Amino acid sequence: MRERNRSVSRLLVGTQLDDTVYATKSSGYFLVVDQKRNTTYLVAGGMRAGALYTETPDDSGVRGFVGTVAKRTGDVRPIITGFGSPTGLTFVPQR
Repeated sequence: MRERNRSVSRLLVGTQLDDTVYATKSSGYFLVVDQKRNTTYLVAGGMRAGALYTETPDDSGVRGFVGTVAKRTGDVRPIITGFGSPTGLTFVPQR
């Protein structure tokens, strides 16, 4: 089966990223796994539907945050900082 409305593109960013996810709705939450602290965080509120979110592990140039990625430019902007080494990220939409 061929999907006609899908495309693949390459986006250059300035640091190493780990998991990257789309927020499919503005209501929902993220689960963020901090490997260094052996903790999973639930982060709710402030999501934008269609926005691209990512995290940087502790061996990135800029490390230990969850942030947004500008889809046109590749700019990464931290929105939550202070993690030891976030290495797991998923978005869970709400109804």
